Amino acid sequence: MRQPEVVARLLSLAAATVLVAPVVRVALDLLFATAFLVEFLSAGHYRPLSALTSPPRRQTLAVEGVAVDGWGRSGVPLVLVHGYAPEGKDEPRVREAAALLARAGFEVAVPTIPGRRRS
Repeated sequence: MRQPEVVARLLSLAAATVLVAPVVRVALDLLFATAFLVEFLSAGHYRPLSALTSPPRRQTLAVEGVAVDGWGRSGVPLVLVHGYAPEGKDEPRVREAAALLARAGFEVAVPTIPGRRRS
């Protein structure tokens, strides 16, 4: 094989890689979005997102006058405000939703809102 043919094939391979990379990224985003929806809508009965990702860490955030938990290390910031939840941010369903959102790529802050803890 001659040198110009090798260079032409390498350039073709590089061009194909550049064109395919965005498609692969969108396909991965679709995979994670589908896994999130399946796990969320099945209330954790099916856990594909948990199988694909590592568990997020729960940490206490320093916010004056409000109890706030943080989930995830980086990502798109999101504040998850619970509805009527007697235990506030410590309600198991609220914690599960926050952890699942963190697995999906969000950095989740969950405050306890005192007026929403009782009817």
